[in-house]
Amino acid sequence: MTDTAATLRGLILSASDLKTLTDWPDVLIEDYLNIIDNLITLAGAIDAAIPDPLEVTAGGTGLQTITDGGLLLGSGVGNVTPLAQATHGQLPIGSTGADPVLATITGTTYQITVTNAAGSITLSIPAPTKITASSITLTNITAQAGSVVADLQTANDGNIFEAHETLNNPGQNIIIDFVNVTAFNRVNFLGTYEGSTSHSTEIELWNWITSAWDHFNAMQSGFSNVGTVMSNYDFIVPSGTNYIGTGADAGEVRVRMCHPMNGIADHEWFIDVVALYT
Repeated sequence: MTDTAATLRGLILSASDLKTLTDWPDVLIEDYLNIIDNLITLAGAIDAAIPDPLEVTAGGTGLQTITDGGLLLGSGVGNVTPLAQATHGQLPIGSTGADPVLATITGTTYQITVTNAAGSITLSIPAPTKITASSITLTNITAQAGSVVADLQTANDGNIFEAHETLNNPGQNIIIDFVNVTAFNRVNFLGTYEGSTSHSTEIELWNWITSAWDHFNAMQSGFSNVGTVMSNYDFIVPSGTNYIGTGADAGEVRVRMCHPMNGIADHEWFIDVVALYT
């Protein structure tokens, strides 16, 4: 609480000081000191009438002390509410019908990374993580000599997985399995199909929830120099949850290329890479 009276007393000259420093007569000095004494008495009464701390309705905060570095919240006519001092990256987050609270914003795994530092918040997109194929299974289709699952793991390395359809057999499939997958949102597929324009090869993911193949893309007859020229059949998977196995199949993802029509022996599949990305 401010002691205005004490402050004034410290500023007033005594009678002897006034006699030394001025040429005032004694009666003027006495009147002057009486006036000053009355002012000091009035100041003390005013100080006593002012509440300590000063209430909000009188223009104050209602608080004796305020948290160092804390943000202040209004409380109507009640005392101001201080928040704690915010730590790195904390912001006041609103809550309908209640005071804001200090909290940090959160990122999304594999999509947004939040980095909090002193006086800053940095949002970034994490570098994608590549998941390579573990095994490959063929049905009614024949892999060419030397074609193995490793051929599907790196793009543009000169290693191509090549397979030929078998004559008249429908339901020709190539299933590529991935293991130990916890999340993914994109399938990288680089390849081409040399067949006829009336034939197509579906690209699908196994849905572990519905126990069915979900269609995402398709390959049709591509380039004639298929050994060197590939097409990109990448596709986004908005939510990979349904396509990652659980229980005994935990972490397994299955990508299938399916040719539902009768095969033709000179129709060929050339695949450079099939990979998952987070």
